[in-house]
Amino acid sequence: MSDSMSEPNRKLITVMLVLVWISSGLFIGVAGPTMVDLRITLNTSSAEIARSVSAQGFGLFAGALACGFVIDAMGTWKFLLVTLAGTIATVALILMSFVTSLTWLWVLFFSGGTAKGLLDVGKRIYYRHK
Repeated sequence: MSDSMSEPNRKLITVMLVLVWISSGLFIGVAGPTMVDLRITLNTSSAEIARSVSAQGFGLFAGALACGFVIDAMGTWKFLLVTLAGTIATVALILMSFVTSLTWLWVLFFSGGTAKGLLDVGKRIYYRHK
């Protein structure tokens, strides 16, 4: 982060990062307890729900892989990536309760996993270069 950033901005970014840590923990932890509800809601088997949840792992890998390139491209504004990824994960989590098909469930878990990968790597890069 540049030295020209004012103290209120630094405090705001610190608060944002703490909120991101809380939300990323909630996002990763929600998949297990909701599998039974999703199975009942979608009228499908546990194995099909588990396949959809596994998309989160693929998304995590994709997000972590892409984060290095995106962080380098963003320069000073790299903290916005963490904010955007947190927003994507939150929206994906909210929309999961309204899903009516396994395909959309897979897409939402993949999107959330990608956001989580971006968050994990982005937080580490942010703190290393702070």
